[in-house]
Amino acid sequence: MSQNVDPTRNADLWAVWLKLGLDSSQPFAVDFRFYAVNQRDAERLEARLRELGAAVEKKSERTLIIFKGWVVKATLHRLWTLAELDAQCLSYTALATEHELRFEGCGALVQPVAAV
Repeated sequence: MSQNVDPTRNADLWAVWLKLGLDSSQPFAVDFRFYAVNQRDAERLEARLRELGAAVEKKSERTLIIFKGWVVKATLHRLWTLAELDAQCLSYTALATEHELRFEGCGALVQPVAAV
């Protein structure tokens, strides 16, 4: 599957995270999302991501009664910089290509810091 990772997306995402109070001085969890057409590919990716130290969730994706595929989410909790986020996305893009599935990008659940 082709990989359409926008190189400016992480920079835009990082800028939003900084505005919401995240920075490189504190660890936080980043979720990386993959999509697989079949269960076998999803399970192979799930096993490989676990070997690499990620917490992994895998679920089938459906629209009403129509089966659409498998979503695999890998979560890494650690200190991050924009450069490290970019490097991880490139690594996961290569891993997705190797397993013939799609890397869809990353995100994080951020609780905004209360204004003082």
